[in-house]
Amino acid sequence: MDIPDNNGYEFEEAAELAKKAVNRLNVTKITVEYLFTRDDFELDEIRYCYSIERSWHLFTTEQKQILFFYLVQGYSFTTIGKLNGYTQQNASKIFHKACEIIQNNV
Repeated sequence: MDIPDNNGYEFEEAAELAKKAVNRLNVTKITVEYLFTRDDFELDEIRYCYSIERSWHLFTTEQKQILFFYLVQGYSFTTIGKLNGYTQQNASKIFHKACEIIQNNV
């Protein structure tokens, strides 16, 4: 029995659906981990968490990257600077500017 080809549209659609499912699974994993951790926050910590969330859109891409590399990945400012093509001092300055944004929105 011959199966109609339809120029591969079924395969493209299936690939897109599979990719969407994997992406949603990854988002679910990260979100559940975040919410599970947040459940243990004390009132002051949850307020501070909300301050960071409200401030997130104010950060530049560099500030977001440096916050992630420094706080989550544990990279030094020297390493962050090397990865991004600038000095340790500049990486530190960008980080501290992001911290100021958070503090100004607490």
